[in-house]
Amino acid sequence: MRTVRPALQPWRTPRAFWLLVAPVLWAIGCAHQDSPEAFTVLSWSGSDASAVPLDQELVIEFNQPLTQPWRHSSVEVLDEGGNPVVGLLPTVVGSWLRLAPRLPLEPGLQDGSLRPDHNYQIRLHGLPRLVALTSTQGEVLRSELILPFHTAPANHPAALVGNGAEFSAVNLSGYAVGAPLAFAAGAPLILHFRSGLDPRTITGEATLQSEGGRSTKSCALRLRSNALDGAELEVLAGNWSGWGRLQLPEEIEGLGGWPLENNIRTMRIHRAPQ
Repeated sequence: MRTVRPALQPWRTPRAFWLLVAPVLWAIGCAHQDSPEAFTVLSWSGSDASAVPLDQELVIEFNQPLTQPWRHSSVEVLDEGGNPVVGLLPTVVGSWLRLAPRLPLEPGLQDGSLRPDHNYQIRLHGLPRLVALTSTQGEVLRSELILPFHTAPANHPAALVGNGAEFSAVNLSGYAVGAPLAFAAGAPLILHFRSGLDPRTITGEATLQSEGGRSTKSCALRLRSNALDGAELEVLAGNWSGWGRLQLPEEIEGLGGWPLENNIRTMRIHRAPQ
């Protein structure tokens, strides 16, 4: 059963953020008007002052393709205190520069590359820096550009939106419906999902019932890894072993609010005794 959340008011960008974006857009527009062939930025994530999700790539579009290979030190992402944002994976395809963030693991969403409801800036180095960005047409970014953006609040659906699929119920990787999940003696009980999970929904406990109903154990859950294309969820069952039935909390959802497949809500499992 999918959790139904109460209706939320649309998230609004802080008014002060417009004061950061407007001068940048004006400067880019003037430069392009003065010299239409000048190498510059056309748009970036959050340039329209919309909330930037914590699980989506930061995308910067240029008016010319970037040279390959390019220097990673040509681009920085800084937080409000001027500290570099860590865990961003950069890729360049044609005129697009993409920075993929590390996703959060904790329910408060404070441990990913980007923190919720924060101001950030993408700093693109230009002349006279030796690491200035260059295009395949031989053009060099003429000056440093600072591109501000603001992330969505932690309690808003826009904070984690997933891969944008029309419908993608969350399932386990390599799981055959009806077959038990087998674990070696002493091995952690780790469930491998095919897509990412929303850490805000992993606050309850799983129930582990021994076969025959002889005993029932409540087990905390820990998200070990999380990405758009997969997640690892550990069931903290202590030294339990044998045959049992594992029931996951109904509240667990994937990124974007997708529910778990019904056939993995309750599963038969086995861990060999030590």
